[in-house]
Amino acid sequence: MCVAQPARVRRAEENFKTDCIT
Repeated sequence: MCVAQPARVRRAEENFKTDCIT
């Protein structure tokens, strides 16, 4: 699942790939 945390909301786009990959 793709979950964007408030602390990483700014870098959500960059983490989206890694966060969405799991």
